[in-house]
Amino acid sequence: ALTHGFVLDDFSLMLLNICQVAAVLEVFHAILKWTPSPVFTTTLQIFSRVFVLYWLNIVPFEQEISLMGINGIAVVSVAWGITEMVRYSHYFFSLLGKPLLILNYLRYTLFIALYPIGITGEGMILFSVMKMYEWEISIINGIITIV
Repeated sequence: ALTHGFVLDDFSLMLLNICQVAAVLEVFHAILKWTPSPVFTTTLQIFSRVFVLYWLNIVPFEQEISLMGINGIAVVSVAWGITEMVRYSHYFFSLLGKPLLILNYLRYTLFIALYPIGITGEGMILFSVMKMYEWEISIINGIITIV
């Protein structure tokens, strides 16, 4: 029994990869004005998710992710999941020409809490992987490097 982590199985990682890489389409939807999202912020949000996903992909399947990384995965799953359910529901009803005020309110209000929660979870995952590989962040002459 694992007491300090878990093995991220290949099926779970594949689903996570499919969902988050498909989110790259959000950038193109913003560029094409299919959604009212700003291109720059959408690109940053998607990049951060794909960046975290990359770090999860470099962990060998048999390697246990630390408890901090597990909690980070849970945190981002909740933050990303709620964000996407509200956003896509908002887009769906808006495209039908029947926007719901509650979805509009939730979309722009939940962001206040979910954005820092998601960033915290992403950081937990990144630091967990860095610790696993015994990498450290070094700041030399104002330049941040990972050693």
